[in-house]
Amino acid sequence: DKSVDKIVTNLPFDEQILIVEDKQTFFESIIKEFVRVLKIKGTMVVLTAHEEIIKNILPDLGLHLISSKDISLFGLKPHILKIEG
Repeated sequence: DKSVDKIVTNLPFDEQILIVEDKQTFFESIIKEFVRVLKIKGTMVVLTAHEEIIKNILPDLGLHLISSKDISLFGLKPHILKIEG
């Protein structure tokens, strides 16, 4: 708990989570685990195709979106989110 300064992750895209019916709950459980291990004032950088879902989860977990950058990745349009606790 609270032992990691930084997290960098490539969250699953749609092709990898087709069997997940509730993406909101799926991503919320992942972000909650990140919060558990991340030190206070820690930083996470997230590559995601689900920017809106992730952004909606942040306030309830005491996290703040610092920046968001759209990129092109093999025809996909994911986002790189910088998030701080």
